[in-house]
Amino acid sequence: MKKIIYVAGSEGTGTRFISSLIGRINDVDAHNAEKHEQDFDRVWDLLQRDDIDMAVAQFKQITNEDMHVLMRRSYPHGASPVWYNIANLNRLAERVDRNLVVVVPTRDIGVLRLSLCRVDPDKNIRIASERIKKAYDTIFTYIEHENIEHIIFSYESLMLLGHTYFAHEMRRIGLNPDIDPTQVRLRDGNRKYLKDESLPVDELFDRVTVQPQRELEYA
Repeated sequence: MKKIIYVAGSEGTGTRFISSLIGRINDVDAHNAEKHEQDFDRVWDLLQRDDIDMAVAQFKQITNEDMHVLMRRSYPHGASPVWYNIANLNRLAERVDRNLVVVVPTRDIGVLRLSLCRVDPDKNIRIASERIKKAYDTIFTYIEHENIEHIIFSYESLMLLGHTYFAHEMRRIGLNPDIDPTQVRLRDGNRKYLKDESLPVDELFDRVTVQPQRELEYA
């Protein structure tokens, strides 16, 4: 059975970048999930209005039943913040005979708070913290209530292990990560908040920084 892969995380956790990686997989139809305007914007509007029938009809018009489908939303989403209803997305998935899998990106909480304050000068650390908490409360309440398959996807692990980590997580949800890692470059967005230019920079996606002979050594 084909899947709906839904990338859903707090704003600032790299949902767009992670979607751009998943969208490179050959049997995944990305539907502009990494962009601001997405193919499923109309579907989401209908789901928010609890109009499942019209959402299903719209979804079927723009999808290929032989491919997995990628969808994305940050929490909240848009200039007028919307907290999207994952329960309704799960109902849509059932109606179109697909399995829903939620990929939940996470990022270091201290860096994430600074990131949100930088993007929106009206935010302060307290407001940013409240938004992050509400984001994950919303996402995981839906996941737990609906018993939806999901993985937690670490931004820092991606930066550290590159393609090795990405491929491992994709296989966990039944995808074949058949992308060319030499065509992807990583840019660690955390470095600018740490203000330490001595930190090593390695932009190659195909890498493992932990050597096998050192895996059993402890700091």
